[in-house]
Formats: sequence, C-alpha cells, structure tokens
Amino acid sequence: MRRPRGIAGDLDAETSVRVERTFLAVRVVRGSLLLLFLVVAAVAVELKGWPHGVTVAVAVAAALLTGRLSADVRRLVGLRRSP
Repeated sequence: MRRPRGIAGDLDAETSVRVERTFLAVRVVRGSLLLLFLVVAAVAVELKGWPHGVTVAVAVAAALLTGRLSADVRRLVGLRRSP
C-alpha cells in the first residue's frame, strides 16, 4: 500500500488506513463547506450584478472543487469497504 503524505513509515497497515480515513474525512468536510461557500458566493455575485466573468470564475472554482471532492469521497468509501 502506498502511504499518503504525512503518515510515518513505521505505522502498521491498520493504523495507516485509519489515519488516511481520518485525513480524508476532514478533507471531505472542509471541501463541502468550501463548495457551499462558493455556491453562495456565485448566487451573491449574480444578485449584485457584477460582471459575468466573476460568476464564471467562481463557477469554475466550484466545478474543480466538485471533481476533487468526488474523488476524495470515492476514495473514502473505498477505504471503508476494505477490511
């Protein structure tokens, strides 16, 4: 198993998986909150009547974050299914 960054090499396999799950859970929660913020920001930008380029930039950031978040969720679910 490839060890994630920041996990010491002298940990056993079970502990490494538990630490990785914890890191991923924190990343998913943080990413979800950031995605919520970006959606609210996009709506606020539209309501304020700012240039559409700002809305596009926020939407692109939200789309990229959604991709990263979905990959993290898939990885977290995969780790929870493995023994």
